[in-house]
Amino acid sequence: MMGKKLQNTWTNSSGESGSGWLELSWNNFLGGPWHNQRVRDGSWTLMRVEGKWCFGGSRDRIRTVTHNARGEVLSIAEDGTQTGGRLDGPWLYLESDGMTIKGDMDFRANRLNWSSGFFWTWCGRN
Repeated sequence: MMGKKLQNTWTNSSGESGSGWLELSWNNFLGGPWHNQRVRDGSWTLMRVEGKWCFGGSRDRIRTVTHNARGEVLSIAEDGTQTGGRLDGPWLYLESDGMTIKGDMDFRANRLNWSSGFFWTWCGRN
């Protein structure tokens, strides 16, 4: 452990291995970059940020969300529209059409409530 970083290595039951670090870089988002034989620049978090989110709870309107180690977020809508944003403390911000909306995740990490009045619900990783 060094400051807020923890270096780690791992091996799964299939024999794949990798290394990376964990960082408490955002208030409720413990995560960091990782790599292995197939992935050069992976990023992950223990909270449910990266994955599929259902706009208004509808499985017909899924947003795919990814982020990098710097907390930069990319959301891709079902029609391919991309929206950038960032993680900042316990909040998620998306920027679109010159506006920024703030997302507040509930304590179970299965719903994001947006300052615009809309919400997303967790749909899973796939």
